[in-house]
Amino acid sequence: MNHDDPELIYAYRGLFGGYPGVISVMPYYQKVKEYSEVENRDIWEYRLNLNAEEIHRLLLHTWELLPAHFDYFFFDENCAYRILTLLDVARPSLQLTQQFSTYAIPSDTLRSIVAGNLVDKVRYRPSMATELKYKIEQLPESLHPLTLALADPANTLPEQRHDKKVHPAITAGALEVAFDLQRYRAQQQQLPRSSVADASLELLKKRSEIAAPSPYRAPPVPTVRDDEGHRTFQVALSQGQNEDVEYTLLRIRPAYHDLLDPPAGYPEGAQIKFLETDLAFRETGTLRLERFTGLNITSLTPRDAFFKPLSWRVDAGLYRKYLADGDDPLVPTLNVGIGHSYRLAGQHQVYLLAESQLQHQHSLPSNYAASLGLHGGWLFRGENWQQHLSLQLNEAVAGYDHHYHQLNWEVSYHLGLNLSLIGQLSATSTEGNWFHQQQLGLEWRF
Repeated sequence: MNHDDPELIYAYRGLFGGYPGVISVMPYYQKVKEYSEVENRDIWEYRLNLNAEEIHRLLLHTWELLPAHFDYFFFDENCAYRILTLLDVARPSLQLTQQFSTYAIPSDTLRSIVAGNLVDKVRYRPSMATELKYKIEQLPESLHPLTLALADPANTLPEQRHDKKVHPAITAGALEVAFDLQRYRAQQQQLPRSSVADASLELLKKRSEIAAPSPYRAPPVPTVRDDEGHRTFQVALSQGQNEDVEYTLLRIRPAYHDLLDPPAGYPEGAQIKFLETDLAFRETGTLRLERFTGLNITSLTPRDAFFKPLSWRVDAGLYRKYLADGDDPLVPTLNVGIGHSYRLAGQHQVYLLAESQLQHQHSLPSNYAASLGLHGGWLFRGENWQQHLSLQLNEAVAGYDHHYHQLNWEVSYHLGLNLSLIGQLSATSTEGNWFHQQQLGLEWRF
C-alpha cells in the first residue's frame, strides 16, 4: 500500500481493490514499527497457542505464497481474512474461513480466533501518536505554547528556556513532548532525518541537564479490545411518521460502525456504513425502499494545537428528496465533504465540512442537481448514550435551481453492547416548503 495517499484515496483504493495483496517476510519489529510509527495504529498483539508442528506447516505454506498476489478488498479479501487462511492450514480443524463466506470484518475475524481457543495471551502496543497524545494530556496547558515553540526546528533554544519557579520535572516534561512531537512530525511528513537531527539533539541535551525523572505515565491499556466491541451486522425496527403518513421501518446494515454505536473498541469519530438498506411498510399498504446507503465513510478526527488532521466524509447511495410539489423520489446521490473537527469540554465534539453534492434523477427539474454547501454538527458521547445534531445547507450551482436545507437530530441509548434504543427527528426546507419526519425504534447488532 502507498502510505503517501491521502486518507480519502487510501480508503477508496482499499475498498475497491486498488492495492495489491501480497505475502511478505520481514522481522517482526520492523512491521510493528511500520504500524506504530508510520501508520499510527495501536496494536493488539495476540499470542497464539500453535504447537511446533502447526507453526512449521504455517511457515511452509507462507513460503509457498510468497510469489502470489491477491486483490485486496477491505470488506472481504483483506489481510485479516488471509491470516485466517494461514491458520486453517496450520490447524485444519478450525475451518475459520468458512465462517466468512460473504465479507470479513477484521474485528469479526479476531472474534473467531478468540472463540476458536487459539489465543494464549494479549498485549497492547500504543502507537507513537497515542503515546504523544497521552503525554500532552498530562502536560499542563500553561506549557503548551512553550512546548510548541521548542518543537519547531527553526527556533534556537536559549540558554535557559524554563522559568526557575516552575518545578524542573514539568520543564523536563515540556522538553520530552517537544522531542516526541518533532519525531512524529518528521515521520508523518517523511522529512529526512538530517532536517531535524540538530534540533532534536539540542532538545536531548537540554533534557539531560535537568536531573529529574520523566513525569509521564504510560498510556493505559484500553478496557475494551477491538474484538470486544459491538457486533458489526445490524438490524433495526422503527415506527415513524413522514408528514401525515405513518410507517414501520426495517433497517439492515451488513457493516460496520455508526457514529451513534457504542464507541468502545472502535476509532473515535470514525464511521463506515456499507449497503445499509431501509425498507418502509407504509400505512397505505405499500412497501418501498426508503433509502440505500451504498457506502458512507466519515472521519471526524479532532484538531488541536499539536495535531491538525482534516475531517472528511464520502456518502454515496439512493436517498429520498423532497420536491416542492410534495413528491419525494428516490435519487442517486453523491456527497463529498472536507473540513475540521474540534473537541470541546468533556465528551462534546463539533465539526464543519464544506461539501459538494451531485444528484441525478429524471424526476428532478433539469434531470440533475449539482450543489455546494456546508455540513456542520455536534456530537455528544455519554457513558451509555450518544446524540448527533447536524445541519446541512445546500445551494444549487447547476441543474435544478433550488436550495435544500436539513436539520437532523439522532439519539441512541444503549440497553446493552448490542442492543440500543434509537430516535430521530428531522426537518427539511426546500423552495419555501417544510417537511418533517420522526422515528423511534430498537436496533440489534449481531
